[in-house]
Amino acid sequence: MRILFVSFEKSSMSNAYNHRIFNLERHCRQAGAETSKLFLGDLFFGSPVLIQPLNIPFILKYLRKFDVIHAGGSGAAFFFALVSPLLGNNTKVVYDVHSDVLTEVHLTHKGLFDFAGYFAEFEMIFTEYVAIRFVNYYVASSSELKRRLLKRKSRIKPENIEIIVNGVDLQQFRPQEETVSSSSDRNFTVTYAGSFYKVESVDILVRAAEILRDECITFKFIGFRTEDSSYKLEIQKRIGDKAVLVDWLSRNELVVELQKSDVLVIPGDSTCSKQSKNRSAVFVTKFAEFLAVGKPVIITTLDLPSKIVKTFDCGFVSEPNAESLALSILEAKQAPREVLLKKGQNGRRYAESELDVNILCKRYLRFLNKLFEN
Repeated sequence: MRILFVSFEKSSMSNAYNHRIFNLERHCRQAGAETSKLFLGDLFFGSPVLIQPLNIPFILKYLRKFDVIHAGGSGAAFFFALVSPLLGNNTKVVYDVHSDVLTEVHLTHKGLFDFAGYFAEFEMIFTEYVAIRFVNYYVASSSELKRRLLKRKSRIKPENIEIIVNGVDLQQFRPQEETVSSSSDRNFTVTYAGSFYKVESVDILVRAAEILRDECITFKFIGFRTEDSSYKLEIQKRIGDKAVLVDWLSRNELVVELQKSDVLVIPGDSTCSKQSKNRSAVFVTKFAEFLAVGKPVIITTLDLPSKIVKTFDCGFVSEPNAESLALSILEAKQAPREVLLKKGQNGRRYAESELDVNILCKRYLRFLNKLFEN
């Protein structure tokens, strides 16, 4: 089977969409599929997404080589909704629904009442409408996203939507050898790793750090880019020496930093109803990676994986506000070391059984084979 994994972004863009494409492509190839990648943003007509179909005449011959087009994100699905009639009946286009994109774009451009903000919302609404209207096969990153898809497009057959959560490479993201006594005199380190868009609610964690006066707690923020420089300075001013600010890291470097931490945090904000809607449907990649390194995770009730944390006792669940998050951090700090180790081990076991990207890719290939059998 020949599969083309497509992103609407540039290949140089490091974000959740591209990370999922890279991950799925590599592990499907290792599972025996013949795979390639295409980044529409790298083409001559690369941006905005609405003009990407102008590239069709130049790459159509190449596209016809593939049995499956895996369209990552609504931009790529929009492109292939238009090109699919030219590919032939034997080519299947699969739309990878990674998040509630309409809510996500609203949150990303919240407060930007300018042309760029309005155009981004229009572009996402239009491309999503076309993609949903003309694509018949889907991969969803959560059962909630599958439910929303079925609600929006009643003629979809449930068997044409496969749930493939954001998995993790368990060989790369692995625990560090620890013992109950290995900790003792050092500071308690609370770590956030990811982007610093408003939708990530990092400011809730910063406010929690301001509330906590314990000098033995260090707050580590990982993932700053050039465009985040002003916010980076703001965090430094607000929490001073308690802050450790780290720029964007490679995956291997990130693993080392996560292993050094005591707890890993995914903050949330209850004041934004649209964020609640988005977070309740999204199984974020960082959650899988945090569990895989064997550390307790502090997550909010907004987040879809909070049920996993409660059921499998692999962390702490906070209400989505700074005060509650501060209390959860304090609870983690005061917990006996063996309790933290146990929670981290529970998370690793869950990752091994449910979030192994190799297992998820094999499931995806079985889904694709069924499409051709039918």
